[in-house]
Amino acid sequence: MLVFLALSANAQTFTGSTGPEIDTDRPSVTPTPFTVPPNYIQAENGLALTKESSGRSFNVPQTQLRLGLLPRAELRLAVPNYLLLQGVQPAVSGVSDMSVGAKIRIGPLPGRFDLAVIPGFTVPTGSNALTSNAVDPFVQIVAGRQLSQNWTIRSAHGVFIKTEAEESQNQGEVASVDKNVVYQPTCDLIRKLGPKGDCFVEYVGNFQRSTRSNQIIDAGALYRLRRNQQVSARFGFGVTSAAPTAFVEFGYSLLLGKLH
Repeated sequence: MLVFLALSANAQTFTGSTGPEIDTDRPSVTPTPFTVPPNYIQAENGLALTKESSGRSFNVPQTQLRLGLLPRAELRLAVPNYLLLQGVQPAVSGVSDMSVGAKIRIGPLPGRFDLAVIPGFTVPTGSNALTSNAVDPFVQIVAGRQLSQNWTIRSAHGVFIKTEAEESQNQGEVASVDKNVVYQPTCDLIRKLGPKGDCFVEYVGNFQRSTRSNQIIDAGALYRLRRNQQVSARFGFGVTSAAPTAFVEFGYSLLLGKLH
């Protein structure tokens, strides 16, 4: 994380009238198959308000830093989020684990297809109530196809290993530690709204053997204020009992500039 901050401080700022145009993973859950240009740093940030069946939660800043390494490869760092969960006893607050990963673009492929692989792992840096206390790996495969000048479809399939500890009857002791495999399929349909905006509708599922599936439908839009700045919004609702009742997210992303 300190390396990313040091590189960000050394990045040249640019007005946004020239240079590459920002292309973010936000606001959809489905990532873009494209990578940040070499030697550029991109910061994607946001906040989320969620209504759960048992309460509500607040999540900020959802920051992901992306550093372009090669024409088709980037380094990724998800900064720990602050989470406040109310409506449960006791209320939960603290920071989540951070994650480190990479994105490798494979493409463009014939038929206007693009493909990318995102491997990574979490680092147990979070608060006691939110950390897994383990390094948990994950991998995503992202595919996209341009259907026409204005329409694009994308899909991602991810496998996440999550460590979950069960407390024993003796307070403070751990009875057992389980490794749960979560399969996450996503699909979104994107419509261009002129040269500066996009909107989308998306499906996201989370499936694991030990619990009910968590499935949502969401939609959102983004607008590029300048070539290097973007604002976004996303809202959605759950379609299964384990999913959130409803949620809304707002985001701001910035292509910081080229390293010198």
